[in-house]
Amino acid sequence: MRMSHIGTVSILLFTILVSYQNCSQKMAFESPVPQPQLKNAAALNSLIAEVSARDLSCAQDSDCVALAKGSKACGGPTSYVVASNKSADFASLEALIAEFTRQEHQDNIDGNAMSTCSYEVAPAVACANHACAATGNPSF
Repeated sequence: MRMSHIGTVSILLFTILVSYQNCSQKMAFESPVPQPQLKNAAALNSLIAEVSARDLSCAQDSDCVALAKGSKACGGPTSYVVASNKSADFASLEALIAEFTRQEHQDNIDGNAMSTCSYEVAPAVACANHACAATGNPSF
């Protein structure tokens, strides 16, 4: 009779332990991403868009570049930003993109992110009407 009581208590403790683990895993998965990070990433993304659009002036195709931005969970950028390397803001733009990419990479690590592992191809860029633009054809 004593063995039966120990077996029942063991099963009860095992059930409680499994239930607790499932509950804590569910809670951790469902907890939202902290808002300060979202606002910071959104603000940084807006600033990148603003700075990149300020001065796209160029004299020739070599003045134009497609800068890789962001970090996919499997590696590689999430997108590209067309910019003029002749812009007075070019170094600042590169620094903003580097910080955005660093944050996104860290968010991927912290959140155990997964992705489709698709590859983003850099757009071909050209100087058209004295402004850098993506031509729509990928550059290889």
